[in-house]
Amino acid sequence: MHMLDCEAAIKSFELTPNASTLMEKMISELFETFGIAIFQGKAKVAKAPMELPFDHIFFTGTLAIDKIVMKAASKNLDSV
Repeated sequence: MHMLDCEAAIKSFELTPNASTLMEKMISELFETFGIAIFQGKAKVAKAPMELPFDHIFFTGTLAIDKIVMKAASKNLDSV
C-alpha cells in the first residue's frame, strides 16, 4: 500500500521489534480493508513520510523527536 493511498500511517517504535511485528500482523489481518499502513525501521524511516501532507499527526515520544515532528508538520500546516 502506498503511503498516499492510506487512511492512517503508523510508524512503530524501533526498539520494540516483537511488539511492532505483532502490531503489524494484527493490523493487516483485522483492518485490511481500512487502508492502514504500518512501517517499521530506525528513525530515518520516519523522516521521509514526514515530508508528506497529513490531515492530522498523532505523536507519542520524546521531546527531542517532538520538535522534529512539529517542524516537519509545520511545513504542510498539518495539525499535531
